[in-house]
Amino acid sequence: MRADTGLSAGIVDRRDGNLSNCAIVNGPGTLSSGNWCYTPSGDETVNVTIRCTDACGAYCEESFSVTFSMNDAPACVSVSDTTYFQCAPTEVCRPVSATDVNGNFASCAVLTGPGTVLGGNCVTRHRRRDGQRDDSLQRRLRCLL
Repeated sequence: MRADTGLSAGIVDRRDGNLSNCAIVNGPGTLSSGNWCYTPSGDETVNVTIRCTDACGAYCEESFSVTFSMNDAPACVSVSDTTYFQCAPTEVCRPVSATDVNGNFASCAVLTGPGTVLGGNCVTRHRRRDGQRDDSLQRRLRCLL
């Protein structure tokens, strides 16, 4: 979900206070309470020109460009399925991680199956609630932004 990007359009009438209208004469978006608002559809650059007119018909124009670079989801590094033979239940840790081309990776979390992610880099296996060993370390991981 993307929210509108609101940038102050810097609309002021410093001389005689008779500003009557501002409008976008070129480019996308809307003007609302002195702000230019636009919801990008992806990576893009938009060029906008705003014209403000006073009660006497005098006007000014200002052009600006805004570049949007959208975030890419991180890629979880796969944890392969493994079977362990144990005489007694013992904690098993497996490395989990992710790569993020945007550099804003936050964490991984276990979404299904037993275990937790500790320190961002291991999955801990536990006994199931019915007392049986859970030897499968198959996990569905969610990499959070």
